[in-house]
Amino acid sequence: MAERLMKATGIHQAGARWIAVRHADDHIHLMATLVSEHTGKRIYPYRDYPKLREECRKIEREFGLVATAGADKTALPAPTRREKGKAERKGWAVTAREELRRVVAQCAASASSSEEFLRGCAGRG
Repeated sequence: MAERLMKATGIHQAGARWIAVRHADDHIHLMATLVSEHTGKRIYPYRDYPKLREECRKIEREFGLVATAGADKTALPAPTRREKGKAERKGWAVTAREELRRVVAQCAASASSSEEFLRGCAGRG
């Protein structure tokens, strides 16, 4: 299955070395060097995540596995290393983006109009 997934991304055919690590009964991790073993040049996979998702769906159907949730891109993005670093330097418990999300959600929940929402946000900096 790991080879099938790597072939789906095109990384396998580009000559990159890769490995699959199984550290639990229910999943594996795939890692690739993204440098061609043959040419020594950098490999730039194009849309590898959607290709992996599609191949995973095929494998789920083929082997009668429980289908996993689709990737609808609605999950919140994780804070970046820079955001975390800034929060740490400033002694903040969370990143600025996380705090902004919390404040906006609270203002939206307590406001009964758009004007009240804007006043609430402005009042909290």
